[in-house]
Amino acid sequence: MRIGWQRRSVVQTPMRSSSLLPAIWSAKEEDRDNPNRPRTSRYQRVLISAVEVIPTDVSVDDRVWLQGQAANARQEMGEFAAAERIRKRAEEAIPQTTRPALATYLQKLKVVIARKDRSDEPLDMIPEVQAAIVCKNERAEDDFSRNYCARPEITKVFAL
Repeated sequence: MRIGWQRRSVVQTPMRSSSLLPAIWSAKEEDRDNPNRPRTSRYQRVLISAVEVIPTDVSVDDRVWLQGQAANARQEMGEFAAAERIRKRAEEAIPQTTRPALATYLQKLKVVIARKDRSDEPLDMIPEVQAAIVCKNERAEDDFSRNYCARPEITKVFAL
């Protein structure tokens, strides 16, 4: 079955997990009208279970990146305690990484998890210009989004 192959490929070759991420994104599109998100959740669980058994010979950068993706999946699923545990594990290895962006990503994700935000693209995790577009085109549904969209650096994008 395809999901079994996906799980094995994440464990055997971490960079092959990039083939799983587009599957998750595609599933999100297919699940758009279903609040239970069955396909998305299924692929996310495959990613999470594969990351839990990553071989020890996987590079620190790949390991931290995959753990960040697994923490993100848990956050989107509303499993905030589990998301934070995975995120913390990844953060512990940050001093050994060669990619500073991993630390930035994990710090931003910490904030999203703490506020119990299940969104796929939290406004404070995407570039400001992209956030400004979201703020302009979509109705802010919660206090965080309304406050974020009201920030001067966001409103000035379309004030020109």
